[in-house]
Formats: sequence, C-alpha cells, structure tokens
Amino acid sequence: MGYYLIDNPPASQQFWPSRNNGVSGGVVIHTTEGSGGYTSAENTAAFIARRQDPGSYHCLVDSEPNAAVMMMPDEYTAYGVAASGFNSRCWMIAIAAQSAALVPDSPDTQTEIDNMAREIVAFWQRNGIDIASASQFIGEDVKNRPGLAHHGDVQPWDRSDAWSRREDRWIFDSMLLQAIERHSGSAPVAPPIPTVPVPVPSQSVWQVGSTGNKVREIQQVVGVPQDGVYGPQTERAVIQWQKNLKVTPDGIWGPQTEEATHNLFVFLSNLPAVEQVSPDNSFLAALDAATKTVLRLGSNGGEVKMLQVGLNAKGYSLVSDGIFGPATDGAVRQFQSNSGLQTDGIVGPQTWAALLNN
Repeated sequence: MGYYLIDNPPASQQFWPSRNNGVSGGVVIHTTEGSGGYTSAENTAAFIARRQDPGSYHCLVDSEPNAAVMMMPDEYTAYGVAASGFNSRCWMIAIAAQSAALVPDSPDTQTEIDNMAREIVAFWQRNGIDIASASQFIGEDVKNRPGLAHHGDVQPWDRSDAWSRREDRWIFDSMLLQAIERHSGSAPVAPPIPTVPVPVPSQSVWQVGSTGNKVREIQQVVGVPQDGVYGPQTERAVIQWQKNLKVTPDGIWGPQTEEATHNLFVFLSNLPAVEQVSPDNSFLAALDAATKTVLRLGSNGGEVKMLQVGLNAKGYSLVSDGIFGPATDGAVRQFQSNSGLQTDGIVGPQTWAALLNN
C-alpha cells in the first residue's frame, strides 16, 4: 500500500510518524470544504502536500467508484483536529467535497459516503476492532474508544465541516452507518452508484427483538446503552418516553413515536416561552419530564439532547448527540455564569428554568 505524503513529502509538517497514546479505534470524519480545483481526492492530496499550514488526514475519498487516497499509515498522527488529544488517538478520513453540496439522493453523495464507509471498515478490520460495536456516533469519546464522530463534534467552536451542523444530519449519519453495515458483511451489499434515489426503508416499526443501527439511534434518544438490541430495558425506556410525549405507551417505536420525537426537537430548537404553549401540549410533557432530571458531565440520552438543542437556541453551537461531554459542560457553565447561577456544570431545576424562560 502506497501513502501519498510518504511518496510526496509535504512542504510543511503534515504528520508525525508515531502516536503518543496509540490508536483508540475512533474515527473522525470530515469534508475538506475546498473550493476551486480541490474536488477530487488526488487533487486534495496534492494541495495538502504543498500547503504551508497543518491540516491532514489518513485517507481521502471522492465520488468516483472505489476512489480513495491513503495519505499515511494508521500508526502515524495526522493533523486533522485542533482540539487536544484527538490527533494522537483517532483516525482521520475526509470526503473531498463541501458539506453543503451533499444531497441524499445524489449518486455522487451516495458514492462518496459508500467510499468513506468502505475505508472505515478496512481501518477497523486492520486493527482488529469489532465493527458492530464501533458503528455508532459517540462524539468526543472517540479519543478513548472505537466509534465515530464528526470534526464538528470534537472541535465545535470553529468547525462546521462534515455535515454535523446540518439540520438533516441524521440522514447522512444513517447513510454512513448503513454503508458500514454493507461493507462489513452484516447487510447485503448494494451497488455503489444507484441509478435511482435510495428508497425509504420498508421497516417503520422497531420493537423487542429488533436489532441494528436504528435501534442504537432509539437507545440514544431514550437514554439506555446503545448495543443495537431492542430488549426489555429499551422497551421500558421507550414506554416512558412515549408517556412523556403523550403517545400510546406500547413500547413499540413506530411512525407515531418517530413523528412526535421529531416534532419535539423542532419545537425545542425554537424554544418559545413556556407560558405561550398550552399546558396539555405533549412537547411540554416531555419537557416537564426532562426538567425533573439532573444532568451533569457523563450523562447521556434524550434529556441531554433536549439540553443541547435548548442551548443552541440560545446561541451555542453544540452537536445534539445526547452525550454530555466537555463541550456541553463548557456551554452549560457559560450559560450558568451569564444567567447569574452557580457555575457548577450541573443542570438542575434552576438551570432548566433559566434555559426555558430567559
């Protein structure tokens, strides 16, 4: 296997030929956001080789079938993230495109994501990582264990590459996870360039016995371990979530629960004053349940996602991934300070009240 930056020594330091802490198995995904001629993996690799400031990846892909440029060995440190600790632990991969140009039913986008998934699977296979357990977005925890994160997840203060800040992020996240399933052999391999738009999956109901990445998404929302298996614990958590949303509490995640959950987060992104909404509004029922939950660094689940969306409505730029990591902790402390509250990073009744009513 050849490596572009080894065969074409860069004009400035673009890697370090070792890692301080070893490979975590975490993968940080990017889009290069280049303009002009930097629209292919080869052209982008050439640009990185001659650029004067640091900014590199282990692998680049584009919209050509099976296209990939390996930039450096897995055990090298790429300079893909400015946030401390991630470069020395994570593997960096980028699509040679702008995130704004990604379109779900575009053959180019589908091929770009398919190429990215193939190379991620190959990286995990080379390093003996269990693909099924690694196939989930885990935010900042990628520097500690196998999983996926967007560049904007781990460096949110000034990065919007990949598709982490798009409102339809979940569509591309799902496309990538499904492509990883195909390339890992746990799902039928689909043609890399569909000739028609990808159809909506026929499955619309998940219940006890269901498995897969959609189950992991559900588990993230309802706040249980994301093992991809819809068991009794997930069922109980879904029932409680449904009660909060005032939908039928049957423990089955179907179109009604999916739509109510989507509408809830749309509602939260606007955050009107509580007094302006009817007391029996199902959104407020879910909010009421959330505001009775004390959150802190290390918490996860749907309540954390509500918190993150609410903070973003106040001007913060958090990834709404349901994980209360350092970025969320910092935003909470800043919000508490600005609101005249005790700056402890703990989200209790006073912080919730300030968030909903300020």
